[in-house]
Amino acid sequence: MENLDLTTHDPEEYEGKVIAHNGCEYVVGKQLGSGAEKITHKLVNRASGLCLHVLKIWRRPRLGYTLSQLRARLAARRTAEYDFAKLIPVSIEITLPGGRGEMQIYVERPDDESTRADVLADKGDALFKNSRFEEAIAAYGEALAENPKHTRALVNSAAARAAVHDLEGAYNSAAKAARIEPNYPLYRRAVIHYLAAQGLARLALNEFRSAQRDFPNVFDFNDIGAELFLVCGEPESAVACAQDCLLDTPDKDRLIAKSRAAVEARSKAQALFREAQSLVQHADPARVLPLLKSAREIDQCDPLLASNLGLTLARAGRPREALPLLLYGATHGPLHLAKVCYANASFCAMENGELQVAMILLDTVMAQFNAELDGRQLKNLIADLPGKGIWMDEESIMEEKLDSAARLVLRSVQAYGKESTVPPEAAHLASLYAKAMQQ
Repeated sequence: MENLDLTTHDPEEYEGKVIAHNGCEYVVGKQLGSGAEKITHKLVNRASGLCLHVLKIWRRPRLGYTLSQLRARLAARRTAEYDFAKLIPVSIEITLPGGRGEMQIYVERPDDESTRADVLADKGDALFKNSRFEEAIAAYGEALAENPKHTRALVNSAAARAAVHDLEGAYNSAAKAARIEPNYPLYRRAVIHYLAAQGLARLALNEFRSAQRDFPNVFDFNDIGAELFLVCGEPESAVACAQDCLLDTPDKDRLIAKSRAAVEARSKAQALFREAQSLVQHADPARVLPLLKSAREIDQCDPLLASNLGLTLARAGRPREALPLLLYGATHGPLHLAKVCYANASFCAMENGELQVAMILLDTVMAQFNAELDGRQLKNLIADLPGKGIWMDEESIMEEKLDSAARLVLRSVQAYGKESTVPPEAAHLASLYAKAMQQ
């Protein structure tokens, strides 16, 4: 198939040509309308075969390409009388060879042709509406057997899986739909939602930021974005996000007020946090602990505060209290600190005698290393392996000498191995700690 080029193809030649946007290819389908100002065609996702967008080409470009900005401004200021987000369709401006165009969300028509996969997906939708979730999942599975890239079946299967509390399955299904069709905003919202529902707030926030870059004039999921900024300790960003969200006015006002209160709480907590940080190198954990606990009572969301309180509790001999705080830091804090938080949470589990939990966490740490290294080997084990933490911030980590963590890991893995099989990645990580002790 030939790529559409507005400089060489006449309007009657558009059908059957290919365009690409955001790494996704589409075939220009049949013409839906042609007027004095614009030409409109169906746009069919080349992988799925589904039409979720129309392509609009303006005959005089200076007259077009304002719809997405207009929708953004009006949708964020909806009134009781007019819900502009519903009145004005989502439109994405795109660059094409020889010019520009718009991808606009397509509304199905009664005369649209249906495939067998479409019919089976419709069956799943009807079952879902009647709360017959397991049967709906089976129907969506039949649709996907016909067309494995049927994105509507995938994303609606995700909703059905979430309804039966299979959140991991829901995320996987929605993420597959979004990979096949990255330019459909509701698919991206589903991915964000199912990550957040699993407690993976930082990953959900990163996905939200990615969606913001791809849809700069679509504020349809700013409400969930604001909540994610809040729980990840970024209340200033939450305020800005909440101000442009599409919630009804009372809910929007509550979200803005909640975000502003979080900004004030963070400011108060940070004064205590900085005082604790100034003491940490020279003071017993017992002196640092009250400051961090007071800060945490004021600000329940800051992941760095939670992580450092967890580290300080662990050093004070209170690993049971430390573990959930470190897990909060791992799932809500900066991704480059996640494996340090998971590792220290595993050390706490070991000291609690919760060896099965510890092995799961060690397995997670090694999985993160593998993802980062992408087949490469760790070069400096003593520097790279996580030790027992003392303090962390965005830029650096203060730790005890690695020996204390290494001995604890080896002792715990050996004890667990006498009763059960050590997970492979946990065993591999333990072997790295053993190797580090020999250096």
